[in-house]
Amino acid sequence: MAGDPAARRAYLDASAAVKLVLVEPESATLRAFLEPMATMSSSELLKAELVRAVRRRAEAVEWSRGRLLDKATELLDVMDLFTLDGAVFSLAGHLDPVSVRALDALHVATALQVAPLRAFVSYDRRQLDAARRAGLSTVSPGAEAA
Repeated sequence: MAGDPAARRAYLDASAAVKLVLVEPESATLRAFLEPMATMSSSELLKAELVRAVRRRAEAVEWSRGRLLDKATELLDVMDLFTLDGAVFSLAGHLDPVSVRALDALHVATALQVAPLRAFVSYDRRQLDAARRAGLSTVSPGAEAA
């Protein structure tokens, strides 16, 4: 269903998005997986999560913090970011397993509202478990089976 936009929409959480800004072992495989996608989506939570992750890790890489923040902004600019509403918060509160963290549950709940998707992309095992339990197709390109 290559013509179906849903068949070409991926939802990325922060653990995936950061791999598109910083060079990590999974970055190349993730980029290859996303190449045929028409749309990358996420929650507006990503605006804060991605910038905070880049700021935290900028000191460990050779690029300047400013350049990495520019790359993060460029990525956010090309993504469809969805606003959280009451329905998303309510759904997130009821997702299983109960061990999934609140921000991770909010990403899963947002993805369920955006669905249908080609894939929910994350590198967080608990979040992937919650997404699978909620019926989403999950992937972690370049990582061992999650």
